[in-house]
Amino acid sequence: MHTPGASTTVSRDGDRNPSTIVVELRARADGVDPLALDPLYDAIDPDAIDALCDGCSGFVSLEFPYCGRTVTITNAGDEIEIAVEGGVSAGDSANARGTGTESS
Repeated sequence: MHTPGASTTVSRDGDRNPSTIVVELRARADGVDPLALDPLYDAIDPDAIDALCDGCSGFVSLEFPYCGRTVTITNAGDEIEIAVEGGVSAGDSANARGTGTESS
């Protein structure tokens, strides 16, 4: 049985860190308590997520597997779109894949 994902759009100047929202959305996707999930740092550095989302002009998107689902974080101007979708295949790397360019 396929469980649908979850997504949200948040303001860059919001009061919650994007890394916290990733964990909450991932838990919501399967209807579990966020504390029941593996720590986010097992998949990616939470501080790196928060730093990328703090307004850096070169950030476009980031995709990584977390607890059997794919998380995508996308720069949407003054907002950040965070989505948790479907499962990831067993062959997917545990490493994050980012896209975009760096500013000089």
